[in-house]
Amino acid sequence: MLKRLINDKEIKVIFKKSTSVFIINIIGTIFAFGSNILMTRSLGAKESGYYFLSFTVMTVLSVISKLGIGNYILIAIASNSSKPEKFNVQEFFNKSISIVFIFNCLASTILYFNSDFIAIKLFNSSHFSDVLRWSSIAVFLTSVSDVQSKTLQALKRIKTSSLVQNTIRSVIMFTLLILFKNINQAYSVVVLYIIGSLTSCIVGNIYVRKSIRLQSIEELNVSTSASIKSIVKESLPLYWVDLCNLLMNWSSIIILGIFSNAEDIASYSIANKLSLLVSFFLVAVNSSIVPSFPEYYNSGNIEKLESVARKSTLLMLVIAGPIFLIFMLFSGQIMSLFGEEFSSDGLILTILSLGSLINLGCGSVGYLLVMSDNVKIFRDLTLLAGILNVLFNFALVPLFADYGAALANAASIVFLNVSSAIYVRKKLGFFATPFLPKRKTYGNIV
Repeated sequence: MLKRLINDKEIKVIFKKSTSVFIINIIGTIFAFGSNILMTRSLGAKESGYYFLSFTVMTVLSVISKLGIGNYILIAIASNSSKPEKFNVQEFFNKSISIVFIFNCLASTILYFNSDFIAIKLFNSSHFSDVLRWSSIAVFLTSVSDVQSKTLQALKRIKTSSLVQNTIRSVIMFTLLILFKNINQAYSVVVLYIIGSLTSCIVGNIYVRKSIRLQSIEELNVSTSASIKSIVKESLPLYWVDLCNLLMNWSSIIILGIFSNAEDIASYSIANKLSLLVSFFLVAVNSSIVPSFPEYYNSGNIEKLESVARKSTLLMLVIAGPIFLIFMLFSGQIMSLFGEEFSSDGLILTILSLGSLINLGCGSVGYLLVMSDNVKIFRDLTLLAGILNVLFNFALVPLFADYGAALANAASIVFLNVSSAIYVRKKLGFFATPFLPKRKTYGNIV
């Protein structure tokens, strides 16, 4: 089977498209984990926990204030690239960024002036307020770099998109942590994050403007109007998906912050970031193949859509399998790299890694639903999974702390991906998992 996989023409195309992105993401991930190791060893478990908690608050506010515009830019340009309508993409991008700027400034202002209240009343720590104040500055920068990255991805500047999304910031943070190795306060690391994000935004702005100028207007046809009202309206369905994803991805850390302590937050956050390495290649492959999903779907080429989806999943499983086995066998030793106080938390890494492997095995089911006009279905499934995640966390965290958060997160991830895979089968007629039956006919889409 491995020989067939290596010699398969579509696998070669997918691998060729993904390799450069994969290398860039690998570089970013190496520097990101290097930063986390330097940070946790310098700050200790408690201050590291405050940083991870502030990063969660920052991410939540960023998602809320983006209004789903980042994902809308990706879908709008990709799904309409072959239509005859003409559109000024420069204007489209400018207005999108303006909307993000206004709402992010509002969110940052609210966080800055309410940092004491949030730190004391919600997380029972007056020390945390300084960290939150600095985090308020990072909210806007995080949102802008995400919108820039999605725009570059829609313009099929995949490598540059990956650089802007994470790699530049990670490299700068790692470099600064080496230069300022005596840092011992969480807010200082947030300042370094701000410097990295600002640099990423500057580079992203240069490349977005350049990419739009280099590509003709005829190649960038987008059927929607560029009015601010229409951008917000078209973004709302994706906004609800983003809000539902917040419940999925970030509620565990928030609930840990309420019921547990900073040390448990640090343990869970480190294990969660490590577990994402199991599904790491999913990001690289999705960056390369997702822009083609709307083209195959809109042209009715479901056979090609199924083939690309299944073979990309198989490729990802072959690559991620060894990583999962290493995490299973050496979880404690891997966790101890971030400090000896984390060496006993290997089971958290094992639980979360299993959830990531199942996520990977289901394939790009979320994108398949969103890119095939089934965004409402994926929104509802994500909302239900998010609610389950919150309920599981409230039930398990008070009893088992970070272990309970890991169980809740893994269970909700499994539910979301399995249910999404079932709906992909129902709506498109196939499973993205290569070991399940293929679609028998390609006549109609449900």
